[in-house]
Amino acid sequence: MATISMQCPDCSAPLTANVGESHIDGKLRWYQSYRCSSCGNATELDDIGFPPDSIRAALIDELGYWQVVVVDANEKSKAVQVIRNALALSLVDAKNLIAIFPRVYAGTKVECAWLKSVLEQSGIAANVIDSGAVTMNFAKEER
Repeated sequence: MATISMQCPDCSAPLTANVGESHIDGKLRWYQSYRCSSCGNATELDDIGFPPDSIRAALIDELGYWQVVVVDANEKSKAVQVIRNALALSLVDAKNLIAIFPRVYAGTKVECAWLKSVLEQSGIAANVIDSGAVTMNFAKEER
């Protein structure tokens, strides 16, 4: 979980919203919640897919970048196809995955855990590791 600063949509007072991600039942999910101390407006938002850029940036700022690494190099073709389908990648982006294999994705920890589970459902072993500042995200929103 992380926080973002924003203005209340009802009274424009500054407030802090809690934001986060999860993956449940094979789907990546995100949420945002806040309560305005000035007017009492309380809001809970959630959706399926990648979070909006502001929420994703807050999660990365707070929790860092993580990376998915495929364990078996012999699974390259199958792994790239599974990831291409999961992230709705273009052929060009899929080709770029081949160049950096066995690293196949960098993003939030939850995104990486979700993608690892997608790979494992296809019989492909993968690890999620802390990657510091490495970036290689091909999708900003679910397509």
